[in-house]
Amino acid sequence: MIHKLLTLCLGILFITACTSEKSSKAYVETIEIYGIKGDKDKAEKGSMIYKEMTSYLGKDRPEWRKFFEKNGDYKAIERYSYRNDGLPSGSAYFDKDENLLSNYVFTNEEGKQVRNVGLDGNTNEVLRIEEFSHDEAGNRVQKLIKDASSNIVRTYRFGFDDYGNETSMTVANSDGKAGFTETYTITQKNDIGLWTEAWGWRNNSPTSIKVRTFEYK
Repeated sequence: MIHKLLTLCLGILFITACTSEKSSKAYVETIEIYGIKGDKDKAEKGSMIYKEMTSYLGKDRPEWRKFFEKNGDYKAIERYSYRNDGLPSGSAYFDKDENLLSNYVFTNEEGKQVRNVGLDGNTNEVLRIEEFSHDEAGNRVQKLIKDASSNIVRTYRFGFDDYGNETSMTVANSDGKAGFTETYTITQKNDIGLWTEAWGWRNNSPTSIKVRTFEYK
């Protein structure tokens, strides 16, 4: 029994050490989302419907995020800026030809991003407002989308597991009524417990397959 407990403790310490080490490293995260082909009982990965790549300076510190067309062609990039205290101050969104489309101004409270204001890249007019709520673990559990007059347009609510992997998303309309809920079954993880493949489900039917890779610098 003592040997088993010792082995378990060493395993936990090893995972914690790996998580801490990788969290401090710079890395590039790539997420691809695929549709589903075939019926429910024989569902398999279909064509790619979304792709993004994000370069991180460390955990939760994005440097840039690139967006791609369904065929894999480069579409746009979002670049992030930071304050002297290390908290994000905003971002700028450019198309593939480096034309500025929009700017985002971030508001932080207690070290967490709680509000983004999107501004037109040419006129500086407010386009939309995003407001976020977090749980005690720091996971972003709610996202409100508002128009320029601060009227709620859409609400997103998220569920997470103990590793910070997203396990569900509920989308509500402007009246607060839930439009749909999508749950995620994690089918593959990396060595520190982060999902690398997950299936999306609505009404007991598969809707998508998400694939994520990490490249540490």
